[in-house]
Amino acid sequence: MIQLGAQTHVIDEITGITKHAFTQKLAVYGAPYSLSISQPLLVEGMTITNSKVYLVRHRQDWEALKLKLAKINGIEYEIIGINPDAGHDYMAYDQLILRKEGANG
Repeated sequence: MIQLGAQTHVIDEITGITKHAFTQKLAVYGAPYSLSISQPLLVEGMTITNSKVYLVRHRQDWEALKLKLAKINGIEYEIIGINPDAGHDYMAYDQLILRKEGANG
């Protein structure tokens, strides 16, 4: 299960320090996907390294959801791209491209 959401700011009641918290907006099933060596992954003109790709069911409302983060097995990832499938049938899957939070490409 992949939890998708955004980052919110929460104030610690004891210390008064603002912390970042993950707020889930959506949960989807997905499967890891790996590209062959001959398939470079390009997003916004940059070759993405140190990233993970998951296939998830096609949705037409990705932009409207304004998702920034994904959480898989308790580990947070930055959503660096969503490549939608060109088809709109029941067999369509989108590529969800993730990079571990704090990782520099």
